[in-house]
Amino acid sequence: MRYILSVLVFVLSCNLVFAQESIILKVDNYKGVIGDEVTAYVTISENSNICVGSSLNIVYDNLKLELVLCEAGGVIKNAMPSINYNYKPDVIKISFMTIQPIKNGGVLCKLVFKIKSAEGVADISIANVDFRDFDEKSLPISIQNGKIEIINNTVSENVSSSNNSHNNTSIPTEKNIKFTDISNYSWAEKEINYLADKGIIKGSSSTTFEPQNNIKRADYIVLLVRMLGLKADVNENFTDVENDKYYYKEIGIAKTNGLISGIGSNKFEPESFISRQDMFAIAYRILNLKLQLVTNSDTKVLNSFVDEKDISDYASTAIATLITNGLVKGDGDTLNPNGNATRAETAVFIYRFNEFMTRGK
Repeated sequence: MRYILSVLVFVLSCNLVFAQESIILKVDNYKGVIGDEVTAYVTISENSNICVGSSLNIVYDNLKLELVLCEAGGVIKNAMPSINYNYKPDVIKISFMTIQPIKNGGVLCKLVFKIKSAEGVADISIANVDFRDFDEKSLPISIQNGKIEIINNTVSENVSSSNNSHNNTSIPTEKNIKFTDISNYSWAEKEINYLADKGIIKGSSSTTFEPQNNIKRADYIVLLVRMLGLKADVNENFTDVENDKYYYKEIGIAKTNGLISGIGSNKFEPESFISRQDMFAIAYRILNLKLQLVTNSDTKVLNSFVDEKDISDYASTAIATLITNGLVKGDGDTLNPNGNATRAETAVFIYRFNEFMTRGK
């Protein structure tokens, strides 16, 4: 029996369900027949302008699934695709080069796997994607359920790329990215659109942002590294940051640059949601390292907030300093230091942080 999953039409069959992040599909607690096949497609958005795919890894559970087929899809079939089945036992490495930019969306590759175990859990995911245009510039992307969305294909011509975001602080124009689910977040709408336009922050899809959702520690670091335009050779990382995760490089860059120190025992807890006070404490550390920010050792400014006693000792000086410099304002008379930071709150803070860093105060 053959099970086919199309990530474009969102067909779910035989207990195949979608997961978050870079997962193409999840064979979740399935009870199948050994030898049955699972098919999935990796697709690309329209008007992507990609010319070179120097890296795209398909990671799969080779204890549960056996690779039967990986073939180039229609958008790169007549290009120069390279598929390395033996890159690693559980990784397929795909690269390609085109003569003309890819304008139309479609299938990048078709994947067929055979079930090796009659029941269990198995993931098929995308990792280490590096797509470039003819100028050899990396293209920022978002991956949702096997569809690779190019983020910067709607950016106006007068806006620089994310690596040069500090040189241009213009407000997004009507040509830029628009999310359909932020109209009730007027206090964050400008900031979200601005950062999306710069390629610093990405939506959950090409049209949605999910501002109410909490943000993970890993994703916060990814935003900071993009905002700062940091680069570094990553030779080591925290022990709980797996090298096939989409955030491995950014966390490694932040660690190499001394911007983060983790939670102890060389761990970072990348998948945990980040608290507001941790978000502020990490930003404070960066400002001290990059701008030698004058620390506000007098924390009396915190007394005006009713939940001041909820602030942990390690974060009190950081938050007091950020308040003094206009980076943290709170919600009326509360700071909610132990609450998880939402995507909307993070966007507003990153926007202020970006402006502060640009001024070089």
